[in-house]
Amino acid sequence: MHFLRRLSFAALSGALPLLASASQALAEEAHKGGGEANLKLPNLASQTFLGLPGNKLLMGGLIVCILGMIFGLAIYKQLKGLPVHKCMREISELIYETCKTYLFTQGKFILMLWAFIGTIMVVYFGVLQHYPVDRVLVIMLFSLIGIAGSYGVAWFGIRVNTFANSRTAFASLKGKLHLPIRGEVLNRFGALRAEGTSWKGITLRANSGQPVHAIATGRVIFADWLRGFGNMIIVDHGGGYLSLYSGCESLLKRVGDEIKAGDTIATTGNSGGMADSGLYFEIRQNGRPLDPLAWAG
Repeated sequence: MHFLRRLSFAALSGALPLLASASQALAEEAHKGGGEANLKLPNLASQTFLGLPGNKLLMGGLIVCILGMIFGLAIYKQLKGLPVHKCMREISELIYETCKTYLFTQGKFILMLWAFIGTIMVVYFGVLQHYPVDRVLVIMLFSLIGIAGSYGVAWFGIRVNTFANSRTAFASLKGKLHLPIRGEVLNRFGALRAEGTSWKGITLRANSGQPVHAIATGRVIFADWLRGFGNMIIVDHGGGYLSLYSGCESLLKRVGDEIKAGDTIATTGNSGGMADSGLYFEIRQNGRPLDPLAWAG
């Protein structure tokens, strides 16, 4: 306790001269208006922080900002180029248009508010502080640049989010999907087949003629007989995700049909040489087979 008192007294003794000199300097210098407009910036090259000159540290920060902008634009372009289901794109565009309308309304309000504040800035800096016209214009310009930066970030966030939500919606369903039919799993994903290859999907046993349900919203891109698979339907769910239903007795949808989760798209059977009646089912992403049971809830 005694040590802490001595330490506090020493710190106070050292700070008093600094406070006295600062007070004297403030008393000697006349008050100047203008706030931040009259700030005197030091020579950054003469200042160091963590051993780095201030000007180099500032330049490094600007480079990081530029790299962040490039990264954001690259992500924007990548998301925009991803495949997307028509239904999901329409929903995301509807959300975007709603947000854009709100953003435009807010933008008009901000401009009206800026016109009022801009008038005050002109009167204060130009009339009361007698700043030259060019300096007042610079102050006005950078106030607009600051507003435009915030406004642009808001628009970019809305646009990227709507792109991402529509193009990666299926990925969020992992572990929540219902299998297309109820039945015993005969062959599991990754298990070895008689010829030495591995199963890229699962086989579900069921009586012939049972309804086969789509696992998620999508669009039919294939509906026909295929050698080795029998009657097969392939549904595109966007984002590179496909679901395949084969061995069907009958196909109830055609290419181009838009479907929703739970829609009946086929009936079970044993076409294509299946040993038991049922359904062979796969999920693929960009052509790569995924374990359907890992996606089931």
